[in-house]
Amino acid sequence: SLTQNAIVAEFLRTLEYFDGLMFMTSNRGSDIDEAIIPRCAAIIHYDVPEKSDAQKIWKIMGENFGVNIPDELVRSLVNTYPELPPRDIKMLLRLTLRMSVKEQGSGSIPTLDIVRKCAMFRGIERKRKEKAL
Repeated sequence: SLTQNAIVAEFLRTLEYFDGLMFMTSNRGSDIDEAIIPRCAAIIHYDVPEKSDAQKIWKIMGENFGVNIPDELVRSLVNTYPELPPRDIKMLLRLTLRMSVKEQGSGSIPTLDIVRKCAMFRGIERKRKEKAL
């Protein structure tokens, strides 16, 4: 549409003449428009963490939220969601802990079943099932 093209053109013009340091992030690096790439001074790609690193991230995030996630649950989470970036781990865990309190009361430990329910709200469960097909 004409309006969308005008917005994109203005964004590109702003990038072209911007005199400063700007960080733009995306979880979909392969979908960045080709007109933006040449206007970037650097592109940094971060891989999804390895299993051992993902386990540490789940544990640390749990501690940050005041919950000790059992090792068995952490292993299940890493095996169920092997390609989850740290930001999604944080957001999924935050939602899961809130849902756990709602369903099981305060101080409860989340279950894999509750995590799966919350993953559906974040679109993670759907993506996982699509990859399995």
